[in-house]
Amino acid sequence: MLVCADAYTFDTSTLDALKSLRPELVIIPWGVTAGSAAECGKTGFNATGFAVQAAAHLGSAYVVGANSVGSRPYGRFLPSWYCGTSGYAPPLGKVGGVADEEQEMAIFDIPLQ
Repeated sequence: MLVCADAYTFDTSTLDALKSLRPELVIIPWGVTAGSAAECGKTGFNATGFAVQAAAHLGSAYVVGANSVGSRPYGRFLPSWYCGTSGYAPPLGKVGGVADEEQEMAIFDIPLQ
C-alpha cells in the first residue's frame, strides 16, 4: 500500500523502491481534489489516471486507486471537491475499470493469479 503522493510519477523514488519488490497488487488511497466538480476526471484530477501511471512505472502490479467523492469543506484551497474516479489499472498501465465522479462505491474483479 502506498499513500497518495507516494505514487506520483513526477518523483519516482518511492515507486522505484517498491518496483524492486515486484508486487502483484498495490492499493493507493488518494486525496484527489479539484476546485469544482467540473474539473474532475480531467488530467490531474483523476485517481484512475494516476493508478495507470503508477502501474506503467511498476510493470508488475495491478494498481487500485481509491478516492473520496463530494465536497471537501476543509483545507486551505476552498471550494474543494473530491473527484471520485476510483479505479484500477493492470500491469503496464491501461484502464482496467473506473468509477465515475459521483460513485461512492465501486467493485472490480481484478484477475490476480
